[in-house]
Amino acid sequence: MAVGAEMALPDGTFTTAWVNPVTGAVQGLSPGNSFRQFIRALHGWLMTFPTGWYLVTALAIPLAGSLVTGLVVYKRFWKSFYQPRIRWKQAPRVMWGDLHRVAGTWSIWFIAVIAVTSLWFLIYIALFHLGIGLGGGKAPVMVARDQIPVTAVRPKIDADAVVAAAMAALPDMRLRYLRLPGTAYDTASVIGSSGQVPLLPDIVRVNPYTAEVIAVEGGLEGASGVELTRTIMRALHTGDFGGLPVKLIWFAFGSLMSLLVFSGMLIWTKRTARATVEAVRGLRTARASSNA
Repeated sequence: MAVGAEMALPDGTFTTAWVNPVTGAVQGLSPGNSFRQFIRALHGWLMTFPTGWYLVTALAIPLAGSLVTGLVVYKRFWKSFYQPRIRWKQAPRVMWGDLHRVAGTWSIWFIAVIAVTSLWFLIYIALFHLGIGLGGGKAPVMVARDQIPVTAVRPKIDADAVVAAAMAALPDMRLRYLRLPGTAYDTASVIGSSGQVPLLPDIVRVNPYTAEVIAVEGGLEGASGVELTRTIMRALHTGDFGGLPVKLIWFAFGSLMSLLVFSGMLIWTKRTARATVEAVRGLRTARASSNA
């Protein structure tokens, strides 16, 4: 996969350069919003923040309701774990009904995770707008003033040296992001995951001028309860932990959950359409009998 380098241009706009991680050659530019950013904004807040955020996260309530009612209606659902039955050669309604029940049973854990994490995002945005309990609990890490070089031009930062220093501090860390300083006092931040605490990232703050490690952050230390919960909930909601295998599992069960929506609609439509036809037929028969 190409490495994305986000750049601020002199005219105030932003662009992403896609770099070959082996040769270092720029393979293309994505000015403005990329397809990934578009889909994320559409999924997260329907392009209208914060109204869309409330609308999307509020859907976690009927999602949780559908999970609970499904478990109540489907008696002995646990049998689908060890005795799944899908009658492929039966009528479409029977086949889709079996598929819906089996897929729903195997997706119980995933639906619960998505519902709970989505509810948290709803609570978080409400806390944010109310200004309740969002303190970080610690001061930001900055470069000491006497360590900032005084030059006529902005000093060039050796990104390789910064990454090497961070990897020396956490040899087992899997590098994910490198953030260069935005001001003279900012540190260079190397962000990754070493597995010290599951679902939580590791952050190494490095002096960008000397490539010396200032602080190693990560885990439970110094984080507020709200921010810690937000980090964990985001990782669980997106499957953004554990590398590609976890992402593939989230993709598979996300697709399965989407299938449940369409199979449920199909079952409901067929049942309702048949009931409507039978009701109309019965009404016509009753009218014919009364006329006779």
